[in-house]
Amino acid sequence: MAANVPVGKVRVLFTAVKDTGKVETKSTSQPIPEVVNIIPDRYRDGLDLEVTADGAKKDFDLKSR
Repeated sequence: MAANVPVGKVRVLFTAVKDTGKVETKSTSQPIPEVVNIIPDRYRDGLDLEVTADGAKKDFDLKSR
């Protein structure tokens, strides 16, 4: 997926959740599936990345340890 990212320093944020199988019904009239964040704690505030004009792709290998 291509994105229009400015050249220079940017902060990359990651989002990934997992369904727990439970349903939340207290706060709304509609049942809402409960999810938990599965991004390791040390990456939850994101990572800084220097974007260059060459458009090179970047893979992130997020490790829990």
